[in-house]
Amino acid sequence: MDNLVKKMRGTISQAELAKITGISQQSIAQYELGRFARPDKLKRIAAATGYRVIITVEKIENEDKDNDV
Repeated sequence: MDNLVKKMRGTISQAELAKITGISQQSIAQYELGRFARPDKLKRIAAATGYRVIITVEKIENEDKDNDV
């Protein structure tokens, strides 16, 4: 998620995004520096900036055991 929040923020200031989302400016700055944003926070940022978040979890069948995470 390299600079994903910064990309979504676009030309909106961190302070303005914080006001719109109810997420602190300090948290937004930390997300832009690489701190993981919880899905609920990421969804709020996305909704405020014209994006949407889709989270998919799928079971992988018959994959090579060397590819396990």
